[in-house]
Amino acid sequence: SASGTPTTGAGPSGGASSGGAAASPAQVRQARKDLARIEGQLAKVTGGIERVHRDMAGAAADYERLVALQAELQALEAQHESLEEAWLETAELLPD
Repeated sequence: SASGTPTTGAGPSGGASSGGAAASPAQVRQARKDLARIEGQLAKVTGGIERVHRDMAGAAADYERLVALQAELQALEAQHESLEEAWLETAELLPD
């Protein structure tokens, strides 16, 4: 899992940031719910990435299986990156 969190220093990618305005209590509650949901999805995707890595190690001699696993890995990594971005954007809504 070398993909970690390479976006740490990046700013928001969308225009949905609060711009420093305080979020309402309802927005904060919703953001916390969203963060919990995203964190669950991140955990599931991370587990999938780890599983694919194990499967790839076990299929070292099976070229066709490796190709399929590589495609699955790329899809999981893209999903992980998207979830990380969503997490960062949602976390910006929470007060410090």
